[in-house]
Amino acid sequence: MGRRGAINKNILLFLPPLNKGRCPANAGRRGELNLMRINNLKKYKNVRKMLRKNMTKEEVKLWCILKSKNFNNYKFRRQHGIGPYIVDFYCPKLKLVVELDGD
Repeated sequence: MGRRGAINKNILLFLPPLNKGRCPANAGRRGELNLMRINNLKKYKNVRKMLRKNMTKEEVKLWCILKSKNFNNYKFRRQHGIGPYIVDFYCPKLKLVVELDGD
């Protein structure tokens, strides 16, 4: 995000896998793992909502194909947050991120 409120859709970033270790302050009683939440952080909710309302023509066309499990019965999410990044489309079953460039 260069300017305040501006979003650069030409950047695709890959996040490394999380280190699934114990969190000492919040560890469960029987050694349960407490993982940090990284998907759809609340502080980016308004940005995701704004992006869903202002989709490009290309995103609208692809969303018509992907929504409601129309694409090989896979569920896709649009404008999904992964850490501080917001991706155009995400398939949780395949762990697949789709980013579109377009005007």
